[in-house]
Amino acid sequence: MSGFQNIKSFIERNKNNHESGYYNCIPFDVFPRFEKLVPGIIQGMQYILTGSSGCAKSKISRFMFLHHPYHYVEKHPELGIEVDIHYFSLEESREKIYLSELSRVLKTKHGLSVSVNQLRSIGKNNTIPRTLFSKIDECEKEVNVFMNKIKIYGKEESNPTGVYKTMRDVAHKTGKYFHKSGHLFTEYEMNQIKNSHGEIYKDIGGFKLNNPRHYIICLFDNINIMKGEKGLSEYECINKLSTDYFLDTKSMFKQINVIVQQQTAEKEKQEFTSRGQSIEEKLEPSKDGLAINKSTFNDAEFVLGIFNPARYGIKEHAGFDIQKLHDNYRSLSILKNRDDYEGYKIPLFFDGACDYFKELPRQKDNPNYQNQITEIYKYAKELYDSRQNNV
Repeated sequence: MSGFQNIKSFIERNKNNHESGYYNCIPFDVFPRFEKLVPGIIQGMQYILTGSSGCAKSKISRFMFLHHPYHYVEKHPELGIEVDIHYFSLEESREKIYLSELSRVLKTKHGLSVSVNQLRSIGKNNTIPRTLFSKIDECEKEVNVFMNKIKIYGKEESNPTGVYKTMRDVAHKTGKYFHKSGHLFTEYEMNQIKNSHGEIYKDIGGFKLNNPRHYIICLFDNINIMKGEKGLSEYECINKLSTDYFLDTKSMFKQINVIVQQQTAEKEKQEFTSRGQSIEEKLEPSKDGLAINKSTFNDAEFVLGIFNPARYGIKEHAGFDIQKLHDNYRSLSILKNRDDYEGYKIPLFFDGACDYFKELPRQKDNPNYQNQITEIYKYAKELYDSRQNNV
């Protein structure tokens, strides 16, 4: 079959998938407007989530790449999608992730905003009422099922070569190499590859997943504090993981790599410039603001930035009153989209107590906008007053 015919077959196959309800990705339907710009979690792609310290990078990465894909697959068993999530969590313990998931389920199941600190009951002012325990019991199954679906690795397992070996082993369990001639490797040949025996690797023509709809996500949070390797600087370690190893796992194994990367602290020192740029333009995430190693930007297909204007005393952002939303506002920007739209910003409502995000309404073609935004400001005030009552 000619190269053109191969492409035509690919187009036709994907079109057939689309018509059957499988959209050739895990759609970002939790963010409907954002989904029109960045369609979803796509096999063989690399995503970066970046922002300044304390802006909820980890929370939104979990929301988009842990919680969402798991629940999407759970809601659509008819599509035959599998999802495996490998979470290299360098800052948060398994206990913290467990508590965060419980907090999230209390929000989605019971409409309760309960923080991890309240669940821990550490200190005089952070605790929960005894009456909440019955609600916690009701969350047990959902929390356990989710936690058993993700594999969590700590900082000691996060050096570049260790991450690559882990994800390569995952690939060997979920698919097979095929020869340059086109036929799949035998189990014997696969074992030779796994055990680094012989020179069979020279015959590799590619890799095929056992289930073409298997989504294997590697979430690395965050790349700025990964465990180093002997003889390599921080810059070189980031380059080794992003440019060398992750390039291999996404192109060969069709794995999805998600990197959380800090913006440099220098971004927070920026002020107005002589060209009249606003403080938002100077403080919002950017390619130039990526800390330690900016080459990750070139490696990724999608780069997303998250921004918290309340942190800098900014009173209005994208038409929203930040003084009324307080810390419950975030802006999600598309800094890079290799094949489509970029430069757009999506305003989000954020409840940090339970890792909850939702697109804020827009006024365009929305006759109920004023009522919606009034209710949102009211709810934000209730959350703010609740926090203030504990101070």
